[in-house]
Amino acid sequence: MKYSLVIFTVIFTLSALSAFAQVWRPLDEGINGYVHAMCIDSQSNNLYIGGLIFNAGGIPVQNLAI
Repeated sequence: MKYSLVIFTVIFTLSALSAFAQVWRPLDEGINGYVHAMCIDSQSNNLYIGGLIFNAGGIPVQNLAI
């Protein structure tokens, strides 16, 4: 029992070391305001952002950014 726990811990640790994660990159100048919702349209590859937004990527917007 103790041996299997050690093996499980080693395998779990090694698998966690080789995990791949996405890297966050800011979009241009970012968003000025409060984001309340985000939605991805996979067909057109657009990200819709809604909230109390005044500026998105250096462009003045009124609460919705694409």
